[in-house]
Amino acid sequence: MRSPVTRLVLAALAPVVFAFCCAASYLAAFHDPAPHHLPVGVVAAPAVEHDIGGALAARAPGAFVLERYPSARAAQAAIMDRHVDGAVVIGAHRARLLVATVIGSAPTDAVSQALVPLIGATGHAPVTVVDLAPLPAGNRDGLGVFFLVLSVLLPSLLAGVLTTFVSRSGRALGQLGALAGFALLTGAVAAATADGLTGTLTGHYLATSGILALLCMAMAAPTAAMARFAPHGAALAALAFVVLGIPATGGPAGLQGFVPAFFRVLEPALPPSVAVPALTSVSYLGSHALAQPLLVLGAWAVAGSVVLSAVARRRAPNGGTRHSRAAFVLKPVAAEVQDTGPSYQPAGARRVGARSRANLLARPPSWPRLSRRGCRAHGRSTTPISGNMSLPTDNSPVCSPSP
Repeated sequence: MRSPVTRLVLAALAPVVFAFCCAASYLAAFHDPAPHHLPVGVVAAPAVEHDIGGALAARAPGAFVLERYPSARAAQAAIMDRHVDGAVVIGAHRARLLVATVIGSAPTDAVSQALVPLIGATGHAPVTVVDLAPLPAGNRDGLGVFFLVLSVLLPSLLAGVLTTFVSRSGRALGQLGALAGFALLTGAVAAATADGLTGTLTGHYLATSGILALLCMAMAAPTAAMARFAPHGAALAALAFVVLGIPATGGPAGLQGFVPAFFRVLEPALPPSVAVPALTSVSYLGSHALAQPLLVLGAWAVAGSVVLSAVARRRAPNGGTRHSRAAFVLKPVAAEVQDTGPSYQPAGARRVGARSRANLLARPPSWPRLSRRGCRAHGRSTTPISGNMSLPTDNSPVCSPSP
């Protein structure tokens, strides 16, 4: 049993550890961003493609990976599906660089700054940059999607912890219902704020609200499950979704391809990092490549709900709780108390009638102490189990007082 001073010290150190984890994770991801194997499509003759690939490898080794496409339309579809960050189309008389700034300012700028001067230096026609999906006026810098995801992240963790605290001894169905209501309401409010209040994401309210609600459930349900499993389980949820999830999103500039390899591996698997491309796809890319993010969010929500239900059943065997277990132990005593009649009275009571006996049974702490002497008179030995009761060591239910 820890002393109060020890508990206070641990309570003060826990936020320090959390701050260290956040600082280490965020700075490791964003302190020196550099492109790592950014996919770039190429529509050109094989010789031209070879020249561009060699020049890129010499100027920025490991920064870009070229993928060949048969036509400009195929390259454009690859950009909309988030398979490549840009594509260069070189014909006999002109050269075009296809980009989509809604994907992120960082990959768009990196592709443009690397390919435009390079193609010109190789002796081809001047390059024309074509933006397939420009940013709208309400989200001119492309920061709105990231901060919209961030705005529901912490409330989702808080909902998982608070509902667990309130219904720790209750059934999981009620807690899951509360979490589902929270997710739907939060998604609706956040989408309405982004659409009607700020004009950040406009024209797709229902889809935006649904994705945000699924994101909230994908984070709240696992948080509640881990909080039920262990007192400090919510810290694991904060580690996954806050410490690791935020860097995996790439931040507001879309740096998914600029962070270290560890975060690039986590990017397609964590709810915050898949919610950003899902919202971008719905709002700006015509819902292209939406299936994979929705599957990931749905898997987190379902898995968290299943684990929460399993942990709740484990904590309350046979659907009961600690109170029902106490009632199971006290039920035999209640029967014997009723048999003793008026002679079984607490101290200070004049008369025990039917109503008084019912009140007596409803308040077990008011029962008199069961003495060992009375149990020996019945030929039983006892084992104390609380301040007011004793449990017999034989197979009889509970020792009753001597008449």
